Amino acid sequence: MRAWFPVHCLYVDPQLVRTNLTDLIAQPESNILDFKRDLSSLPKTVKTILAIANTANGVVVIGISDDKTPFGLSQPLKDEERLAEAVKSSIEPLLLVSIKHATVQKKSILVVEIPFSPRPYYLVSEGIPDGVYVREGSTNAKADIATVEELRRQGALQSFDLETIPAVAAEQLDQRRIEVAFGKRPPDAKLDNLGVIVDHAGRKVATRAGVLLFGTDEQRRDYAGDARIRCAAFRGTSKSQFLDKAAEFDELSVLEALEGIQAFLNRNLREGASVNQQLRRRNISEYHPNALRELLVNAVAHANYAATGTPISVQLFSNRVEIISPGRFPPGTTVQSLKEGMSKIRNRGIANVLHHLQIMEKWGSGWDRIQDTFADGYPEPVWQDVGGSVKVTLPVHPYFSASGSGVEKSRRDRKPEILTLLKAGPASADEIANSIGVTVRRAAQLLRDMAEEGTIEPTETATRSPNQKWRFREAS
Repeated sequence: MRAWFPVHCLYVDPQLVRTNLTDLIAQPESNILDFKRDLSSLPKTVKTILAIANTANGVVVIGISDDKTPFGLSQPLKDEERLAEAVKSSIEPLLLVSIKHATVQKKSILVVEIPFSPRPYYLVSEGIPDGVYVREGSTNAKADIATVEELRRQGALQSFDLETIPAVAAEQLDQRRIEVAFGKRPPDAKLDNLGVIVDHAGRKVATRAGVLLFGTDEQRRDYAGDARIRCAAFRGTSKSQFLDKAAEFDELSVLEALEGIQAFLNRNLREGASVNQQLRRRNISEYHPNALRELLVNAVAHANYAATGTPISVQLFSNRVEIISPGRFPPGTTVQSLKEGMSKIRNRGIANVLHHLQIMEKWGSGWDRIQDTFADGYPEPVWQDVGGSVKVTLPVHPYFSASGSGVEKSRRDRKPEILTLLKAGPASADEIANSIGVTVRRAAQLLRDMAEEGTIEPTETATRSPNQKWRFREAS
């Protein structure tokens, strides 16, 4: 086997990187790597090459079976010519790939290096948009209209959130929201520079970023109906039972929700403490706040707001938190490129504002801050492309994933505190909320749950008053 060959698929980098062929073949198939036993299904191979080209820099290895067994090619030169001609005649615009020869266990293979360049590329036989494919995991998927348009915009160096909305004049944006975010209303020149407003036909009008971040409720419903954040906490590891649903975020902009999400986390996350061998107490949170913040900011900055029907969602389970944002990874971006600090900015206007408000850095340093949390035992997040959305899963700190000793759990399980209070005398949801430090809505939900379990009961069964008091139910 040859010691190495040059590839540039594993990193979003224009320079070729020396990669060991053995290591490459050992990797699983992914959105940037595929193995073909031979060219018996040439159209399928061409489609895979096209899908990778629309996704990120990648590689297709021909002559290796799916189980990684070297099958080999009996006529590699003829196969190279067939493949090169098929790529040239089947794909538009012209896609220039590099086909290299290599040997594995004395068997000939072809290594096809595929560069990413936003076009989009499409199959001539199917045209646009039907013939545009992207990679979804290790499979080829027909690109949706939002992805096709994003490839076009990226190829033209445009950004969806910087498109103008002529019907919304600059002064019609929610000036209160702008003043709250910036401390005072910035001059038009600053808002123009950030991409919030723009000159259009001799007057100042809002961009999509302006409406997304600072539009009135009506404007955001008209032009950015799905640009919002949903938060929910569930009991256990599935969605079978709600624990808390943050309805208060429904009418907030993504910027307001991003700032307010901490209150939701505070009332649902557990805190713990461990004692080391020196008998020193160490406070532990379920999730490191720095990692959570980076992932939430990343979701707001890089969501594909052109994709309709899917708001950003934050889902809290007993063993993980899932943050789902609409749209696949920005074209040309992979998980590896994120970790290398080479992520692409999808929404330039939104990123400008977040950077100006010191909410995010634009220099790809977020992964470094997430990595810093690993030293404290926090697990690494996992990114997935799922059904046209990006889902990042952050596992809970190991202290909370088991019922191990040395962990003092709070926040999530507040019922023992409520029982202690009610044993001392009846109390309302408002009184309990003030006593244990949760919202009245959360306290009321806990009281209803405990009533269903039979541990407490209302003092007056005929009333639904918010001042209703509850008492401990003695065992019969």
